[in-house]
Amino acid sequence: RLYYRDGHMEYPEYQPDHRKWRSGGKVSKLLDFTNRKGQDIADPWYTGNFDDTYRDVKEGCEALLQDCLLRL
Repeated sequence: RLYYRDGHMEYPEYQPDHRKWRSGGKVSKLLDFTNRKGQDIADPWYTGNFDDTYRDVKEGCEALLQDCLLRL
């Protein structure tokens, strides 16, 4: 799962207990910036479908960019 926190992306499952104390900030999934809040990005390891993963990441990044631009 890819998360956006305090201006950067990360994979917190590789740092399971450190994500909260490191910044104290809010943790959001990338798709939380879209109308698909709470959903995970399709994992091609399990789905075998890289097109779905690409679509999810693209949609999330575009929505995140829009959110960042609104905060300028």
